Amino acid sequence: MPHGGPKNYQTIQALRGLAAFAVMMFHYRSAFNLPFYPFGEKLFIGGNMGVPLFFVISGFVMGLPDYASGARAASSFMIKRIARIVPLYLLATVVWCYGTVPDFSVLTSWSDILDIVKALIFYPMGGSPAPLYGAKLFVGWTLNYEMLFYGVLALGILVGRPWLVIAGVFAVTLWLRPTLTGAFSMDPFVEYGYRVGYLRLASNPIIWNFLTGVLAARLVRIMPSIGKEPQMMFCAFASIAVAWQLFSGYKTGYGLLQSGAGFAILVFAFGWYEKCHGATVNKALIFLGNISFSLYIWHYIIHSGLSEYMTKIGLLEYSRGFLYGLTVTALSILFSRISYLLIEQRLSNWFRDLMLGAVPDRRFAPTAVKV
Repeated sequence: MPHGGPKNYQTIQALRGLAAFAVMMFHYRSAFNLPFYPFGEKLFIGGNMGVPLFFVISGFVMGLPDYASGARAASSFMIKRIARIVPLYLLATVVWCYGTVPDFSVLTSWSDILDIVKALIFYPMGGSPAPLYGAKLFVGWTLNYEMLFYGVLALGILVGRPWLVIAGVFAVTLWLRPTLTGAFSMDPFVEYGYRVGYLRLASNPIIWNFLTGVLAARLVRIMPSIGKEPQMMFCAFASIAVAWQLFSGYKTGYGLLQSGAGFAILVFAFGWYEKCHGATVNKALIFLGNISFSLYIWHYIIHSGLSEYMTKIGLLEYSRGFLYGLTVTALSILFSRISYLLIEQRLSNWFRDLMLGAVPDRRFAPTAVKV
């Protein structure tokens, strides 16, 4: 990397894994309640904070490189992003529809076909309030924001001014337009009344998390190296502050002025430290980071599917409780590992290479998989 930092930031990968795990435990929290105490609710109620952490990390990762410019660079960038997300997301959406959605009509109704098309083009379905706006696969609402951000960045790469385009587009949608109408807000639950789904996404203040992540990355690139101990103290301070907010519930939420700012400082602190001094991260956290996308996509399907199946066979009373929570958590991690190896590492990479012209034929590329 031109800024002298590592090619892959292990600490940021570990934070990505923790974000996915936190979201999963937020959705599983009721299973961990005890008969005499709502243990799961108390411990994991702040797990939805993993979403703004995801967004900050996405901005950080996108903000690190120096991009080439032109149509080839822009198309290559988007192909890599599409290949990374679409195969797994599409497969999971189909499984969700046919496995858990009642009376889904096997794509014979225009409504179902339209819903699948919207999922494929990352267009919000509507019917849900900001910032979710609706997605066929529930957790897919965050991917709508991800792909919108990637699209704007690709436009910037195309014209050779990625950061200027990002700043210009979101200055209009997040600040100028709301300010002119007297409705400026930093609250992700704000509704500006746009009919076009992409405008609803682009104008939602949750985008500030991406932008702050980009800013953190650009700062890491130029920050000088200082003593190891002061940087360790900075990382410890940022970690303690985020942990306190997570477990106290103080102003937790999706917005930059809620959870986002603390996460941006945390990502900046660890990114800066690793750039200057390197890092050796616990292998379990790297493991979680590697499977984080699969874990985020599949965990809700696994929980819903297993609970529904146990209900059908008359074991409803066993689909709750602490041991069930541990079981479904372990199954989610195991299944996500398999998904990571077979879909993310094989199918997505093959699709990427095919789209980039690196795969000579249409056979499923028998490449080795890193374990």
